[in-house]
Amino acid sequence: MYEDAVHHNCVFVGRDHTGQAGYAGLRGTYDRDGKGFRGDVSGSRIAAHQLRQG
Repeated sequence: MYEDAVHHNCVFVGRDHTGQAGYAGLRGTYDRDGKGFRGDVSGSRIAAHQLRQG
């Protein structure tokens, strides 16, 4: 997990089976008027990521 320097969103990185980053999703950190911001980073390959818990 990283912080977007421009808008201060949380950036979650998904990795493939070799450990290469293939997906990045953005989540807003500030919710003033309703549902918070959610989005994918341009060029992300959503099928390439996997969730790792731990």
